[in-house]
Amino acid sequence: MESVAERLLKVVNVTRGTNVATSVQVADSSVTRRKGLLGRTSLSPGEGLWIVPCESVHTWFMHFPIDVIYLSRDKRIEKLRSNVVPWRLSACLSAVSVLELAAGSIRASRTEQGDLLDFSSLRLIGDDNDSALEKVEIVLHETQSITPGARWRCRQSASGECAIP
Repeated sequence: MESVAERLLKVVNVTRGTNVATSVQVADSSVTRRKGLLGRTSLSPGEGLWIVPCESVHTWFMHFPIDVIYLSRDKRIEKLRSNVVPWRLSACLSAVSVLELAAGSIRASRTEQGDLLDFSSLRLIGDDNDSALEKVEIVLHETQSITPGARWRCRQSASGECAIP
């Protein structure tokens, strides 16, 4: 079974070329969808929860406002709701998933209805018992090639850049 840390995603608005969120957890089981963000006291900028499948959310018993993005099967935005305060209900019957974000994320990323989002996995490196994890995003230059299915470790150079050995 994957841990939550292994399932963090980065979300990019492909249409606008902006980052929507940099640390999104996935809620795709009955238990994780039901719990959602309940029990949390806040969401930091860049954090979020992607609920799959989902077409409606509520903010009952929550302690902070959130932005909500309703997505189609191909991850195109069907509906947006900004700054949804506690004790509200919101739905979009044509949505197949919902992205809950820190309030202000929609405005900050200039996201609009009809935009296309891309979800990509973050590479996580940790010790054997996963008590310390470091997020690393690897961007390959056109001259670099990787064998499909191969495992790679990233080592940080003296300049702070990540290089593939």
